[in-house]
Amino acid sequence: MCGTCSRARERSLAPSLRRQGAPEPAPLRDELHLPGKPNLKPHDKIKVGKANQIYANAVFLLQICFELNCIVSIENPARSWLWPLLAMLVKETGRTDFIQWYFSLVSTMFDACMHGSTRDKSTTI
Repeated sequence: MCGTCSRARERSLAPSLRRQGAPEPAPLRDELHLPGKPNLKPHDKIKVGKANQIYANAVFLLQICFELNCIVSIENPARSWLWPLLAMLVKETGRTDFIQWYFSLVSTMFDACMHGSTRDKSTTI
């Protein structure tokens, strides 16, 4: 389900993959439509809906962590739509104390290429 927040869908496929008949994935979210773009194909709408349920459950779990004063860690690609989507869902709780806690969490950028990877991938933790 995390692929629904992937910004990789905004890039064109490599020509070699297109020649093999691979379908061009369409973006499922954007800055104006974090919960999902309008007019999604039926199968994409189901994927986005299920992913949104998971993200809503994650925010519920974060609220429990907040109440219990737990240490939390969330990992996703740095440019993922997950980050603004989580921020939106946290704000929608209306819980000022929880919102302040969430936005005070520290994020760390991890660049795989700095640790020997050949992939140009930045991850936020």
